[in-house]
Amino acid sequence: MNQEKTELNGRIFSEDQYYEGYKRIRNKFRKYNSVSVLRKCIEYLHHPTVDRLEALQKQPWFVMLLMKWVLIDDQFDQNRKKEIDNKTTHELIQSVFDLSTVARLPNDFDHHSLFMRGMAYQQFMYQEKFSFSNFARQQLLFAELQPNNYIQKIFSEKIGLEIKKFLELCLALLTRFIATEHRKITKHWFSTLECEYTPIEVEKCLNALSLPILSIRKILRQNDSGKRHSEEVYEQTPFVRFPLIKNSSDYLCINHNVLFRSLEHFVYDLLKEVDSQGFMSKFGTIYEKYVGKIIDYSGCSFLTESDIKKAAINPRKIVDYVVIEKAANIFIDAKAVEMTYKGKVTHSANIIKGKVKVSVLKAIEQAQDVLDQIRTGNLKHDQLTLQDLNYLIVVTYKEFYLGRGENFYENIAKEKIDEICDKYPDSPKIMPENMFFITIQEFEYLMEYVRSDASSISDCFEIIKKNDANPKTSKFAFTQHLWEWKATMAPSFVTEKAAETFSKFETLLS
Repeated sequence: MNQEKTELNGRIFSEDQYYEGYKRIRNKFRKYNSVSVLRKCIEYLHHPTVDRLEALQKQPWFVMLLMKWVLIDDQFDQNRKKEIDNKTTHELIQSVFDLSTVARLPNDFDHHSLFMRGMAYQQFMYQEKFSFSNFARQQLLFAELQPNNYIQKIFSEKIGLEIKKFLELCLALLTRFIATEHRKITKHWFSTLECEYTPIEVEKCLNALSLPILSIRKILRQNDSGKRHSEEVYEQTPFVRFPLIKNSSDYLCINHNVLFRSLEHFVYDLLKEVDSQGFMSKFGTIYEKYVGKIIDYSGCSFLTESDIKKAAINPRKIVDYVVIEKAANIFIDAKAVEMTYKGKVTHSANIIKGKVKVSVLKAIEQAQDVLDQIRTGNLKHDQLTLQDLNYLIVVTYKEFYLGRGENFYENIAKEKIDEICDKYPDSPKIMPENMFFITIQEFEYLMEYVRSDASSISDCFEIIKKNDANPKTSKFAFTQHLWEWKATMAPSFVTEKAAETFSKFETLLS
């Protein structure tokens, strides 16, 4: 038996117990026609709700998990089974929820914050409205590249459309679902845009976002280990890769929020899937320049990686940018990465530490090295001096949910960060509470707030630190501080890009 004793009232966590619970659910849905189970699940997800809270009370993450199990099951295509009814469907969904109570609970994680992190990956995607800034950023990062660019060529070869045209069609697709209860879309929805987009181009766009049921089953089975582990309770649904189900000439939306998350990052996700190593080797530089564009837009005084290299007497480690304020240096490193599946669902701090070794931990060492070079005089620049306050911002492409810097230090990477600091015994340190790990969207919002409110980055961080020190005002995620300040506007060059496409549609329709 695979068991681990916990401190939660003598409760025993067991993967075997979880698997037994899964088998009971599997044996029940095996009695019914598989397609009918999927159909009823989707009907349940699309059933009208009064508000967003009621929609969340359906716990769509568990419905998605049930649908995945049905699709990967060995008996999926057995015929002559009866159709499932609503009552039995609801019972199955409730059973998945009940099973989650024998999965890992807070005391079964290395720290309770890791449990919250798993829930964030599992559930936050269903709580957010469509992000036009995330979508428009794809246009800025990818659609404006030269036609012969590697990224453009790989995307076009895979999808059959250039990135710009694909994103424009996705925006037209979005108008079908963003403020309605529609479940399906057909190519006819795009008929008013035929002067600009051919029916074949429309079909290529829809096909990129969809698959027939049997094709989805094939992909899920290829990516599945064949074993059920309790960590999948906290997974982000794989349906993000194919949020539409193709059925003849119809395309059925599985869940609106899943579709939104797919559209927001589709180009990045697809290119990583097609050629992860090749794509990331090209995208890193593009992403770094984009982060610099945001800093420049904010009006902050800063040095680039090139400036730092020129200032070095003997080249050593460097960061991408240093923002220079009156009493603070803010070291900024752009990491064009996302967390792996295992890093999202794990209960283990050691696994997370391993997954961030070449991103977050590397950025910490780079910043600490630059700080030491300033102290020793290896970096000589009129603007670059030792300051009383030193901060680090690691800007990742997607969420890492590492929490506050001191949380990351105490509960995940204390030994590793201490090891880094020990290399610079005489140097000032970037304290864990001065480390911030944020997404590119959060960075956009922060820098727009700094620009429009005439604030400094260090002033914002000091307020956050003060709030996080008080349990009553502490936040789980950086973005919650931004919401509190109503700092949810992207830089104008981002919002203008989305408006530009809408303006094009208005012209076509008129």
